[in-house]
Amino acid sequence: MDRRNTNCIKYDGMRIYYKSNDYIPMWVADMDFPCAQEITDALAERCRHGIFGYNLKPKEYYQSIHDFYLRRHGLEMRMDRMLYTPGIVPAIHWSLLCYTQPGDGVTILTPVYGPFAKAVNITGRTLYESPLVNNDGHYEIDFADLDEKLSRSKVLLFCSPHNPVSRVWTRPELERVAELCQKHDVLVISDEIHCDFIMPGYKHIPFVNVSEDAAQRTVLLVSPSKTFNVAGLLAGTAYIPNDELFITFRNEAAQLNMYMTNIFTAVGVQAAYEHGDEWLDQVLKYVHGNYIWACEYFREHEPRIRPIPLEGTYLLWLDCRAVSKDDAILKDIFEEKGRVAGEAGTQFGNDGTGYYRLNLACPRSVLEKAVKQMVAALKQSQVES
Repeated sequence: MDRRNTNCIKYDGMRIYYKSNDYIPMWVADMDFPCAQEITDALAERCRHGIFGYNLKPKEYYQSIHDFYLRRHGLEMRMDRMLYTPGIVPAIHWSLLCYTQPGDGVTILTPVYGPFAKAVNITGRTLYESPLVNNDGHYEIDFADLDEKLSRSKVLLFCSPHNPVSRVWTRPELERVAELCQKHDVLVISDEIHCDFIMPGYKHIPFVNVSEDAAQRTVLLVSPSKTFNVAGLLAGTAYIPNDELFITFRNEAAQLNMYMTNIFTAVGVQAAYEHGDEWLDQVLKYVHGNYIWACEYFREHEPRIRPIPLEGTYLLWLDCRAVSKDDAILKDIFEEKGRVAGEAGTQFGNDGTGYYRLNLACPRSVLEKAVKQMVAALKQSQVES
């Protein structure tokens, strides 16, 4: 499906961010797959009604969210502790404004999704980075370092599964994180937007399911945007089991008058959560196939590029340090010579130096063309590591 000239950031935005639109777009984390037919049918039916006045989010909207996460992850959300947000990033900003003061410490595990650090800095909080450790291709938490950083923090801004390194945290890892947060009385803002993209052999555990204490100190953030490719609907859910934290967040949202959704949001989201399971399962299988193909191609044709094992998300994190630890060189090879628009590792912090991220949620033909152009450009560049 051709997405050009639809005001699509992933394609049309290349003119702004890459100064040209003749790249293969492998950057923005949305998918090049049409939504489930049930979603487009529901939106089309609502559109045919022809009147687009003020709207409500019916009980069925929240029920569909509740049922989906119970069905897929064993997460039993109280419907009276769920709040609409217009996406995850706004909810992160809201949370920092609700629960912290300027100068308070916020810890993130790096490399991580760029808006994490931006949210901390733009709200005037103090950023602490706890670098993840790449242990022969497997990223691990440095718990000693995290312990020290949390001792100076009010909040842990947590990514689960972790973007970009694609870790699906195990229960023992989550339990240790929860113990440290309890030790230092730290609030957890848990961004779980990628939780529905879990590869075979792995299991996502919602942070609120780790322990009762973890549940009582967590703002859990989920969204259908990655899961069902509906980022343009601007929908997310904050689930906050703790009464006091919930009331604080709700009141902050009320001050911003952010309860009312776009008239199509509730319709599309409800259709996705009620009818999208089969579509999602098919997409998961396809993305996993793309991952296997990419790994095999790099291993056979350019072993200096090492894909980090994909546990969750549809984003492939490439270790290119054997090629160069200079992002400018990698960008020149992959983007200027290879004409592939991925994302350099430093977009996710300094700990991403020497890495490159690719979006696997695309037709196999697109992935093959992009990877082959990257490898060909590298061979032609004759870079010495």
